[in-house]
Amino acid sequence: YAFFMSMGEFLTPGCLVGVLTVNLILTITAMYNLYQLLQGYWMQASKCRAAIYTMIVFSVPLFWGTFSYINPDYNIVIFFLFMVYAESRKRYVSMLFWLIILCMTKETAMLVIAGYFIFKCFYLFCQNEASFIGRIKIVLMDRCIWVAVLVCVCAVAYFVRQGSLFGWNSMTLSSLFGREDYNGLFDNKLDFRSDYAGNQILLVVLLNFAWIPSVVIAAFL
Repeated sequence: YAFFMSMGEFLTPGCLVGVLTVNLILTITAMYNLYQLLQGYWMQASKCRAAIYTMIVFSVPLFWGTFSYINPDYNIVIFFLFMVYAESRKRYVSMLFWLIILCMTKETAMLVIAGYFIFKCFYLFCQNEASFIGRIKIVLMDRCIWVAVLVCVCAVAYFVRQGSLFGWNSMTLSSLFGREDYNGLFDNKLDFRSDYAGNQILLVVLLNFAWIPSVVIAAFL
């Protein structure tokens, strides 16, 4: 993430124009990638339908609000689309590059990657009518799985090199679940705040459900 954002900072030091320009270029590229994925990888949509679906995805108000706010979570989605596009074109070196970028962007991306490839293994296993051993061989022979395993090994080695697999930012398992040092980050309590709950409901209804009228409008086009 910082690798790309620093390019914009270098072009316009102390000004958001360069960073937002880089973000805009990445977003436009991701839109094209999604457009291509909808035509021949995720589904077999026509050019017109793929363009409409892409417009719907990138016209959600939540997307516009996140685009203008410098946030690694937004770029996780962008880099993920780059990775899947490279996978669809069987460009394994490019796929490896974007997987590494995802892992180094934020820890959340690792969960996204793990979930994606676990589902991919399940899909490869279930789509064939071979024997149980034959299905396992099909999963193990998939080159995308090889790339994912390689990235997983590199990520684990990187964390161990930092000091501990569970020692992110000098935190250990005992400090995470204990009552000392960090006061037990996972030593939580149940609480209910009506104002916070009401605000979250409004956010879901007003922002996250905004795609529903967009779909209705697109259906009548």
